[in-house]
Amino acid sequence: MDRDACHIALITGELIEGRYGPAEFYLVEGTAHAADSGSPLFMPAQSRDGKPSLALLGVVTASYQPQLLTDSDDPSHIGANSGISLVTPAEYVLEVLQQVELADLRQKGAGAARLRVDHPRVGANLT
Repeated sequence: MDRDACHIALITGELIEGRYGPAEFYLVEGTAHAADSGSPLFMPAQSRDGKPSLALLGVVTASYQPQLLTDSDDPSHIGANSGISLVTPAEYVLEVLQQVELADLRQKGAGAARLRVDHPRVGANLT
């Protein structure tokens, strides 16, 4: 996504049709490419002490692809990039991360990280 030129196009409480059905999204003026899905999108903010900072707006979900109709009303051009991207709001990302199951996995992972096994360096002679 061309993050240097992104602008928030729409924040609404209404559901917007996405690839997997209607959901709450922000619409952002900026072209999302296939590898952008899941990328964090930050916006300028101020820290508590007034210094410039960044705040997580959400994660890039997909390019907004409204159904374009031809003169015969046949769906076509689906997959055309509109230059508008769907962004899942940060509050929903946080909601997912705070699920009990994921918190438990993180705790187990933290414990496993303490039990590190020494691995050979890249390029080391293994014989």
